Amino acid sequence: MKGKLVMPKKLSITRNSSYLNTLRAFSLIGVAAFFFQSASLGQIVYTQPSDPIVVPLYDESPIPDRRIDILGDGNFELFFRSGTFFSVVSPELSIATTSFRGEPLASLRFVSLADDPSNAQALGFGDWIGPEANWSEGSGLVMWRNLTTFEGVENESWGGSFFDAVGFYGFELELEDEDVLFGWIRLDGTDAESVGLQVIDWAYNSVPGDSIRAGEIPEPRAVALIAGMTGFVLVLMRRRTRRSR
Repeated sequence: MKGKLVMPKKLSITRNSSYLNTLRAFSLIGVAAFFFQSASLGQIVYTQPSDPIVVPLYDESPIPDRRIDILGDGNFELFFRSGTFFSVVSPELSIATTSFRGEPLASLRFVSLADDPSNAQALGFGDWIGPEANWSEGSGLVMWRNLTTFEGVENESWGGSFFDAVGFYGFELELEDEDVLFGWIRLDGTDAESVGLQVIDWAYNSVPGDSIRAGEIPEPRAVALIAGMTGFVLVLMRRRTRRSR
């Protein structure tokens, strides 16, 4: 039996058709997505310096060079530094330990390792930063280097959460009215041996008490734009269909 070509019937559109239901759905999605994205843009405050803030292995620069103005209000809440402690164990053995640390200049706490509150945890992208995190106060160690010299022979070793890694330093900042803001600072320790520690960027949630994900920044309005444009196209199609009747 041979196949038969059948021409499609003229599309009939009524007010109760699934076509109009789809139109309404996309329009609502566009409006909702727009307001959702606008709210997100209003909450997350993101800062990226023109160049990374570099903390070298032997940090001889003054502290102000490493200070970070998280809120962008002219006040500094934190700085990162490196410091070296020399220890002579014997005439044949000496140890130089260099520590890279985050030092608070305000009422600021950091997310630490569960088994060591003095060590900052390198959070992964998307990790939650909020009240439930493991918080510690004071100086937070991010990475270290030991240089051991024995009978004139040097042996170097590195360690710490951020060594040879890019991670997020989670923080909780308490304001003067006792509200708290949660945020993150991206640290790069992949070139520690040649460059040192690099501070790449940071962000915080401007709504007191609201959590933030590590690496979260104000998202573009792409979703809202796509949904809104789809609804707009469907409106034009409906108008043209009406005119063609």
